Amino acid sequence: MKILLINLLLLLSFYSFSQSISNNFQKTANEVKAQSKIDKNDKSALNLIENFYNDALQSDKGELEAKTINKLQAFMESESSKNKHLITLFLIYQEHITETAAKGLMPDSRFQVIATNAIEKEFKNIYGVTPVIIYIYKAEALSSDKKSEEAKDIVKRGLENYPDSIPLKVYKYLDTKDENLKKDLILNHPRHWLVLQNKII
Repeated sequence: MKILLINLLLLLSFYSFSQSISNNFQKTANEVKAQSKIDKNDKSALNLIENFYNDALQSDKGELEAKTINKLQAFMESESSKNKHLITLFLIYQEHITETAAKGLMPDSRFQVIATNAIEKEFKNIYGVTPVIIYIYKAEALSSDKKSEEAKDIVKRGLENYPDSIPLKVYKYLDTKDENLKKDLILNHPRHWLVLQNKII
């Protein structure tokens, strides 16, 4: 995860978001959306989020690849990019959790809940789906906000839509201690960073 944090901070250094954004995320979301070119047929933003997830969360290493960082930079810098507000809001959220983690601090759980709900709403408005990484971030946000039952429900719904998601499997196992799930993780994903981090052996 250390390399992931370094890579994320490198990416986020290109985009400076003020601290006031954390205080009124929905207002910021509306303002960013108003400046975005909306196109429900353009999947670029959705593909970028999927690339981010596959690199940072689903892969064994848990490292954001240079090519993904470059694609994100190019997307954000291009005036022709469609649905840019989706990536902007995602990066605002990512900046918050990445910087707090880098400093050894706990993220603002209330901000996490508000932000993940708003980001999910925007993705569903454009593409009609909730990306797997948003299910993961929502579950983390609710757990941080002491809403454990809601977090469990998000993990359950996430797995119904993305049954191969390793992070969601890990979160379900940590909650249920399901032996079949543990066997699956150990047999099929023994080197995954989240399996190792949680010492699932």
